[in-house]
Amino acid sequence: MSEHLGGDGALIVDETGFLKKGCRSAGVQRRVEDRVGSAPSPQPSDGDELTATVIAAQLGVADFVYTQPVVHERSSNDEVGDGLLIVGERGAVLEVKSREPGVGLQDSQEKAESSVRKFINAAARQGSGSKRTIQKHQGLGRPLQAIPVRAFEFPEEIRETFALELSADCDKWPTIVVVDHPQDPQFAITPPPGVFCISLNDWRELLKCVRSVTGVLLYVERVMGSTLTTVFGAEHLRFAKVCEADRLSARITYVSTVVLPRGH
Repeated sequence: MSEHLGGDGALIVDETGFLKKGCRSAGVQRRVEDRVGSAPSPQPSDGDELTATVIAAQLGVADFVYTQPVVHERSSNDEVGDGLLIVGERGAVLEVKSREPGVGLQDSQEKAESSVRKFINAAARQGSGSKRTIQKHQGLGRPLQAIPVRAFEFPEEIRETFALELSADCDKWPTIVVVDHPQDPQFAITPPPGVFCISLNDWRELLKCVRSVTGVLLYVERVMGSTLTTVFGAEHLRFAKVCEADRLSARITYVSTVVLPRGH
């Protein structure tokens, strides 16, 4: 199975993952090295953009989840993504889309799939644009600043002291597209290059499992570099395969390190 997953690094995750989907992951343990507690709720945005960001902050770690940097231009103020996940040189642009419940509940399966696909394609373009904006300001010598969700527990006047300068190379950062559709349709999809797409419910479950922003970024990196199929609304299928690959990898590593006594 490892040839489908890409790379040889193990992702250690919570064995109780994706309980709502009925998936059990075997032989793994929770990864908690960068979890430092629950996160305060930021206020700069609302709706599903805020929901997806807060989920990442509360179930991952708020220090590595950033609200949108605001680009002050002469004619308008533009936001870069709906949020950012950054740990060292690793990072991702978070884009969130949602279908109005009153409308989405009336969608046929075909219409629901079509809506989700359109959202993903639009978010992919926006994610690429966000990275270009970050790079543009790097080139101008005026890197953008991003404020971690953790800083929102402090008074507004001192939050900027916690800002991170976006000076790292973001060219290979993936765009994580979180889509909230009231029907949560399940269907196979080929995302645009550089895009990891997931339903809002699965985003919540994934973060419950991994409990680490670093772990989520590694998971995204692994599955995007693999041949595993993306099934929107059923991330538990791919997640289970990653867990199984890690379980087998751990077993092989253990066996290979056993030294038999002489005479055997």
